[in-house]
Amino acid sequence: MQVRTDCGILNWERKGVGMSRKLSRTAYADWAEYYSAYQEKLAREHLLPFLSRVGVSIEGCNVLDIGCGDGGTTRVFAETAESTLGTDIAAFDWSEADGLRFETADVLDESWVSSVGRSFDLVVLRDVVEHIEDKRRLMDHIGRLIVPGGYLFVTFPPYYSVFGGHQQVYLKDSVLRFVPWVHWHPKLRELWRGRMTIGGFERLLRASGYRVVGREFYLLRPSFELRYGTPTVRMRLPWLRGIRELFCTGAYYVAARK
Repeated sequence: MQVRTDCGILNWERKGVGMSRKLSRTAYADWAEYYSAYQEKLAREHLLPFLSRVGVSIEGCNVLDIGCGDGGTTRVFAETAESTLGTDIAAFDWSEADGLRFETADVLDESWVSSVGRSFDLVVLRDVVEHIEDKRRLMDHIGRLIVPGGYLFVTFPPYYSVFGGHQQVYLKDSVLRFVPWVHWHPKLRELWRGRMTIGGFERLLRASGYRVVGREFYLLRPSFELRYGTPTVRMRLPWLRGIRELFCTGAYYVAARK
């Protein structure tokens, strides 16, 4: 896989603010069908293009998608990759195909990691790392799953940012999900113990022997475009670390093992 360095800039990812790209939930039979379509669209229009921008191709690669949920993102990766494995700690009604498998598994489980072996060119953690408390163990296990020269692709909402507690999911249809920093309320701190910050994640990467080969920060993250119809806005403010922790709603990283 070829890699190009950091390319994040401050700009509108989508032009034509009046043209909503929101996925309508009423167009789907239930939440599961809607969320699967959301995952697929996010992967096609944002995740794969980001990998392309930083010079990472998954063609002919083995991909592991940890915390895949019902597998919408995993299925899109499988269209290009040589083989793709999606895992989640909970069981879903997955549909497998040639080169596409799913397993109910915990990445922190030593026996599972040992049984899988070291065989993946790319490991994906899409909005997963912030849910896991033992991050050192997580990174150690992932390091055993990536082939030499392989890559780790991670996305997460920085915890101290305006919507850093996944309140759009936890509060579902409540108007409170749009209130900035409402997740700091003691009754809404589901992610407090596993909270992830930009600075904390970069320290975790360095301590685990990874180097960043591409990153992007979002003032308005891609998922908001698909859920609420807002434009995706990228930002590049590496010198304003405190500000980006508060206002960056989404961080995308690709890192390589040193």
